[in-house]
Amino acid sequence: MKKIVLLILIIGLYSSSYAQEKIFNYLTPGNYEVGLKVIQTYDYSRTFGPKVIENGVMKKNARPIQILVWYPSSEKGKKLTFQDYLLLGVREVNFAEINETNKERLIEKHKQNFLRRGADIDSINSILNRQCFSSLDTKAVEGKFPLVVYAPGGNERCYENFMLAEYLASNGYIVASIALIGAETHLMKFDKSDYDRSIDDISFVLSQMHDFPNLDNSKLGLIGFCYGSIINFMVANQNSNVDVIVDLFGANNIQNTRDKVGSYRYMNLKNPRMAYLQLAGSPEERDSYMFNNYLYGDAYQYRFDNVSHNAFTAKYVAQHHYFKDKLPGGHNAEYKDTVDACYKNICKLTLQMLNAYIKKDKAGIDYMNNNPKDNEMYNISQQKQKAIELPPYPNEFINIIRTEGTQKARAIYDKIRTIDNHWELFTEEQMIFLGYQLMKNNQVEDAINIFSMIVMDNPESWNGYDSIGEAYYNLGDKEKAITNYKKSLELNPQNTNAVKMLEKLGGNI
Repeated sequence: MKKIVLLILIIGLYSSSYAQEKIFNYLTPGNYEVGLKVIQTYDYSRTFGPKVIENGVMKKNARPIQILVWYPSSEKGKKLTFQDYLLLGVREVNFAEINETNKERLIEKHKQNFLRRGADIDSINSILNRQCFSSLDTKAVEGKFPLVVYAPGGNERCYENFMLAEYLASNGYIVASIALIGAETHLMKFDKSDYDRSIDDISFVLSQMHDFPNLDNSKLGLIGFCYGSIINFMVANQNSNVDVIVDLFGANNIQNTRDKVGSYRYMNLKNPRMAYLQLAGSPEERDSYMFNNYLYGDAYQYRFDNVSHNAFTAKYVAQHHYFKDKLPGGHNAEYKDTVDACYKNICKLTLQMLNAYIKKDKAGIDYMNNNPKDNEMYNISQQKQKAIELPPYPNEFINIIRTEGTQKARAIYDKIRTIDNHWELFTEEQMIFLGYQLMKNNQVEDAINIFSMIVMDNPESWNGYDSIGEAYYNLGDKEKAITNYKKSLELNPQNTNAVKMLEKLGGNI
């Protein structure tokens, strides 16, 4: 009997130890323990509220930025709980310590919010007290690790995807995350100024993380959920160091959202070879615009059946377990299994994508190119496309014109424009300058070819039409000269050169 009891105790201890090794009882971690550093700092170049001076002293109104940084650790410490993360979220714009009374009040308010929606109190308490995988300020592992910056959804908190962050850190990444907040409060209005502000916030994090211990600054990935995915593409438009973007159910795959911020060119990437992973739900919820138009870097798309938008975040996954029989959205209890399976696969795909394109790991490449079923993933559809040849940059294109002629350049232009209407092959200033050089050398038809590419790329270029008019004038084609000068004057009524030339040519103004 004693042997049986002892065996049961041993099995129990083993099971308990095994459970603790899981990340939030979901994910098997990598080889490292995980440390968490909370950086509370200010961006003094921007304000967060009005200027207030009291008794000759200006109150601090710099923009507050709380950065959560998960990193590979060499020691175990006291593990955070889910409740600890919730309380970190409260301090994103006000760094003051929260006393025990207010902590209890905040947690009680959180519980009541879910109880009103049908959650179970025992389940809530169990999840709130569940151990996570990170410990505050433990000793970092020596070495160099790539940086991954996480951008959450709009009006969401810095810990939104804490399980994914812990999972990546346990596998050798340093992960930094912030909340994306409004001008003067937690909440955003989602106008253009909020987009600009969020881009600056992520850029600020990149700057702050530059000297973080054990960081390999040559390797960088961006992960974003919903609104955060839009912001990451805009950040990548001005940062050539980004190697990979992971898009979690990105709002950039909604037509009206893209239209709202249409002044941004999503694919005008500083590193167009950057690899792209899109993880999303059904086509009814998100289109494939980003994937279909992603040309110069390897791209992968995975769609998950029967899961809601928020199932791509750890916060939602954890809070789904607050409920027993009937879940929000009319789901039954079995839906928790669907959400859990989806989230595990999201984490695994994200890790392997980073391994493949940041660490250049062959196993990661093989994993991404496998059929999902070969990776034991089900109810998932997959698409993938390899990068195509990179077009010339503006200086390279101008050099082609100079060394190989305008016909060669025009053939390249026509080929590129059949697949990509946005790639910047040249600047108008470069082409105008080159066209006039050709005219000086009596290569007028070549100049016309140059100026024609300008107006094909930008039909609103009055200067391009003015230049074509001058070229046809020099060629002796009065009719075409008049036509182009008139078009230039229509686009810019202040173009005095077009007025003068039309008077000279006898064209009606």
